[in-house]
Amino acid sequence: MWYIAVPVCVIERLGPVDSLSRSAELTKGYRMLIFGLSLFQWIVGLIIAAIVRRSAEPTILYLFVPFFWFIFIHVMETVIYYELLNTKKVSAVDNLVGEVNYDRV
Repeated sequence: MWYIAVPVCVIERLGPVDSLSRSAELTKGYRMLIFGLSLFQWIVGLIIAAIVRRSAEPTILYLFVPFFWFIFIHVMETVIYYELLNTKKVSAVDNLVGEVNYDRV
């Protein structure tokens, strides 16, 4: 229900409570699918962690594998947020693009 609260908070510039409410609103009807995806991510993360731990000695993998795994998870949250917006025909992303001031970039 709150899986996409962080992307909602950042992209829509809402506070914590409003982000949780908006996340619950957007995920309605898709919660079991999102739960299954997050469970799959968790299981794959455990498998990756076990493989890294089985290496003979601590290596740079101890730093890079979790780093890239967490990046992957947060990118997936943002992709799910975007897909939920498209599925529910919400044009919040288009409205946000209009607010960008390209003169400052």
